[in-house]
Order: sequence, then structure tokens, then C-alpha cells
Amino acid sequence: YIPRPSTQELLWKLQLKVDKLYQEILNIIKGKKGNIRTLFGGRYNFTSRNVITADPVLRIDQVRLPYSALLELLQPSIINILTKAHGLSYADAYKKWYEASIKKDGIIINIINSIIYNSTTEHRGLPIIINRNPTLGMGSILQMFCIGISDPTDKFEYVMQLPLQILPLMNADFDGDVLNVMYIINRDFFRRAFEIFNPRNAFYISRNDGLFNNAVNH
Repeated sequence: YIPRPSTQELLWKLQLKVDKLYQEILNIIKGKKGNIRTLFGGRYNFTSRNVITADPVLRIDQVRLPYSALLELLQPSIINILTKAHGLSYADAYKKWYEASIKKDGIIINIINSIIYNSTTEHRGLPIIINRNPTLGMGSILQMFCIGISDPTDKFEYVMQLPLQILPLMNADFDGDVLNVMYIINRDFFRRAFEIFNPRNAFYISRNDGLFNNAVNH
């Protein structure tokens, strides 16, 4: 006769295996050599870097980007629209885009706003990834939606406006901190990033302690 282990003993052994697996996953993604950090270790197209400022009206997964940044991120889309909808040659379309980078162009602004509005089926905005170096763990990378061009005043002309709630995740503040912005083009990548990195889905309530962004202590 071989006695069967008790339920508590089985659960304890199972918990030990889960703890070991959890630690192995943490070792894989954390640190300078981890997968989270090396994911953004190369050069990328459709990217920009922006100094940040606050906009308390934005939802937790919304940002506004400066005109110059959107002009760079959306260059191929803008040129294609100029050729197909406005009848310009690719050379003339590129020239118009380049001139718009020197002086604001109302037609280009309308194209940018149209792309932002029509970029997702829910009209939630332009899907992007924002990232703050060093990229050491979850929260350093967030999937957000650009809902428009930054407030066109001298104060906000060249900065990215973002909500206050995500600052603890990125250990960021408004003393000149800069975030990387990456335009998401691939739909499959967007769906996966939306599930894992969107703060409304993954960071709004902590999965560990049930607290809002790990900042509420009462």
C-alpha cells in the first residue's frame, strides 16, 4: 500500500513549481539583458522622441502628439493620400510634405486628423507604443492612442501631452523627461499590444494587490 499525498501537500508542491516558473519568467524579462529591454534595442521606422507635459483631461490610454512628430510618423500615409486623393505625383506629394515640415499646412493638418480618427474601428485614435528608457520591466512600455495634435500654443507646440496616471509606471515627471513614440502599423501586433500593454487593460488595477496603479494605500 502506497499512501496518497494529501491535497495540501499537492497544492504546496504545485505552488513551489509555480513560484519557480514565475521567477524564471522574471529573470527572462528583467534587467539590461532581458527581453523587455532588448525588444527596443535597435533602430525603428515610424518613431519619434518627445518631451512630455500633462493633460489632466486625457484618459489613461490617450495622448496628444505635436504636429512635427505626427508629420514624421505618418509620412508614407500622408504622401499616399496626397497622390491618391489629391492627384499629385509622388515627387510633388513629397515636396508638399517636406514644405509642411517647415511651415504648417492646413491640408496636411486635415489629413493627419483624418488618419487619427479613422485609424481604428472604434475611432479611439492612432495606435502607438510609448516607451521610457531604460526599459527594464512592465510599465516601461505602454500601448496608447493618439487622439489629436498637441495644443497649438507656444507652451505645448513641441511636446507630447499625456495623462497623469501613467507617470508612476514609467517613473517619469515633467522636468524635461522624454518618451519614445512608435507608430503601430501591423493590425496583429496592435491587437496583442492592446491586450498586454494598454493601461486600461493591464495596468489600471494591479493584478497583484488590486490597487489603482499601485499608488492607492487606503
